[in-house]
Amino acid sequence: MHKSALTIVAITLAAGLPASAQSSLDTAQRLANILASEEPCNLSINPDGIDAYVENNVAPDDLDFANNLRGMITVSDYSIASLSESELVAQCAATRRAARKFDLIDE
Repeated sequence: MHKSALTIVAITLAAGLPASAQSSLDTAQRLANILASEEPCNLSINPDGIDAYVENNVAPDDLDFANNLRGMITVSDYSIASLSESELVAQCAATRRAARKFDLIDE
């Protein structure tokens, strides 16, 4: 599946969702992008940071978050694997900054 097809699938899944569901999907997508970047960007993600991120950003009654996260990791894995070398540099730089901001990495 091409990147554009995956993007269309993600947009279609998000279309028409209530605000709380959209927020859950957005939160899952942000975390998934960071987690999927761990190996290709040589990041060392702190499990306690992940726990704190979920605690601070996911509603306690959000039963969809874990499933959304798994789906978004699959999409992110595929997207990252198809990046050119230059695109991967940009991906890793942006991801490293975000991971630092959310205290997901120790640097």
